[in-house]
Formats: sequence, C-alpha cells, structure tokens
Amino acid sequence: MSPLNSTLARLRERRYIDTSFEDRETHPLIIRSLTKKKALDEYRESGGKTWVLDEIVKKMPYIILSPTELHVIIMKFDRHIKIYEALAEMSALGVRPLIYEELIQYGTTYPSHQKKNSLIALGSKYSMDGYQQTPLLERHDGKRVLFVVRSHHTFRTGSRFLVVPK
Repeated sequence: MSPLNSTLARLRERRYIDTSFEDRETHPLIIRSLTKKKALDEYRESGGKTWVLDEIVKKMPYIILSPTELHVIIMKFDRHIKIYEALAEMSALGVRPLIYEELIQYGTTYPSHQKKNSLIALGSKYSMDGYQQTPLLERHDGKRVLFVVRSHHTFRTGSRFLVVPK
C-alpha cells in the first residue's frame, strides 16, 4: 500500500476525512515558487471580492517554496479541539498541517472550498500583538478572507484543517 493510501486508511478509520468538498478525499495542489507579493496578488485575483488582512501582509514571514505536488486532505475532528491537541493527533496519524505559503496557494487553487468552510493551516505561527497567531482561510460576509487566529484558540466541531501526508 502506498504511503498516501495508508494515511488515508488511518484517517478513514477515525472518520477524520471530510469528503464534502467535491466528494473527494484528496485535492491535488501544485506548489509553485512564488514571491509573497505574487502569491497574495494571485490569491486576491482568484475570487472577486477577496480581502487580505493588512497585518498579515506586512508582518507574516514568508518563504519561497520549491515546486512540488501535494495531496491535500481536509481533516475534521467533529469535536472541540485545542491547537496542541489537533497537532498531536495529526502527528500520530502521519500527517502534517499545511504552512502559510501552501495555504495561500490552496486558496487560489480552490476558492470554492473556502466559500464552503473555513480552512485552517496549523503549520505556521507568528507573533502579532504579543500573541502567537496561526493562519486560516476564513469566509466572512460572503468574502474570502486570509486571516489569523490566536494559537491558544479552541476550534469548534465544524472546523476543517488542511493536511498532507508526512
């Protein structure tokens, strides 16, 4: 069994995969080497009324990624969960959360997914206003928003996390 298939089997067994996005378990994502400006410009252009939190644009560190293909899985826990609990569970299941740079490209590639549900990338954190923050793709008043949440946050039952096999 391939590493991807064995990861999917573990997540299926726990009922952690959300297939309500196009009835698919994985969503291919071709990562491109983009500057922060180019990635954010493409994100803004990917869905009409898209707004990006200015504080993120100014302060969130950004790295240019090497090109690669990812098989993104939308994971759900169906319970309230703290960030550290979600990260521990992900690690034990052989997945890692998307990082900020991957999150932006995911939002550009799959804008309709963000319109359906907020999508969280626990793989990046940064400090803003004295608090650790983690990025997410939020939907607010019909707009797609690149936003942050404090890292001590407890996510609700409906939260969706973007992960890839380790």
